[in-house]
Amino acid sequence: MPRLKSITAYWSTLSKNSRKARVMRGLMFSSLLLGVVLLTSQARGEIIDRITAIVNDDIITLSELERFRKSFYPNPPISDDWLNREIGLQDVRRRALEALIEEKLIDQEAERQNVNVTEKELEETIESMRREQGLTRGQLEKLLEEQDLTYATYTVEIEKGLKRTKLINRAVKSAIEVREKDVRDYYKTNIHQYRAEQSIRISHVLLPLALNPTIDREEETLSKAKEILMRVDQGEDFATVAHECAMNTPGAKQGDLGYFKRGDLIPSIEKSAFSLKVGEVGGPIRTPEGIVLIKLTEKKEGNPIPFDKIRKKTEADYYRSEVERQYRQWIDKLKKRSFIEVKL
Repeated sequence: MPRLKSITAYWSTLSKNSRKARVMRGLMFSSLLLGVVLLTSQARGEIIDRITAIVNDDIITLSELERFRKSFYPNPPISDDWLNREIGLQDVRRRALEALIEEKLIDQEAERQNVNVTEKELEETIESMRREQGLTRGQLEKLLEEQDLTYATYTVEIEKGLKRTKLINRAVKSAIEVREKDVRDYYKTNIHQYRAEQSIRISHVLLPLALNPTIDREEETLSKAKEILMRVDQGEDFATVAHECAMNTPGAKQGDLGYFKRGDLIPSIEKSAFSLKVGEVGGPIRTPEGIVLIKLTEKKEGNPIPFDKIRKKTEADYYRSEVERQYRQWIDKLKKRSFIEVKL
């Protein structure tokens, strides 16, 4: 997983497994779920905790880190190898700790600069977030309770999030100018992002299968497909072999299918088609209709979209990249003038 670059980037790492998770994402800023969790020792069932980092006058405990990690970072891939699993978990922990340290630094700087949030701002933000998720006050409190949170804790964390936003706007965003020359330079440097969509042209042969074919029938059809592939690999023309097969196989279809962009084809065919080089044959591919072989006959790379037609998107992309760049510089300055000791 790529390293998070900003506070706002936390949102893209949240779990999408359930409606409850989606609602909680909408209701909480990046540090809402930083409550203390008790960790149990697998060896003896003890409740344990320890300091994982010191950030100036604040500490980060292992329980706080684990709560943060589970909320904003996916678990590493499951592995049967215990050592690899532990190494993966430690890597995720280190990245989560780095993000948590940055949050501590921002909170401390907000306090140092006396960044304040009015009661009205806080109430309006909570009300707006609640309405956006379609929740009543009672439903919100129940949802928080299921997450072992109180409404008071939730309010405090929302206030912290607002202070962070204000501080980042003041320290980073207010200093950014969007100048024509810079935007045009960004467009030229990142021209690959501003091309029209790629399209491909494919031809095919379909060997039909019933909805629930017998094993023998499916194996027989698969064998025919492999025979076609073998003949093509030996130098025979795909179109000729496909036509011959279609003539000799009841219900078989073959021929040019035309041009397609990503999203036009079913996933199994699209994955194969867009991975081929022009002239290559892909398959066999199992589809609801049967077994398909495809040949990529043409590939059109999208031409760059003229700057004037994509100016607003380019400006937004440039601004976002500048926010990230200057945010990193600002965070690095905070780190250099701070005492940070990692004990993970």
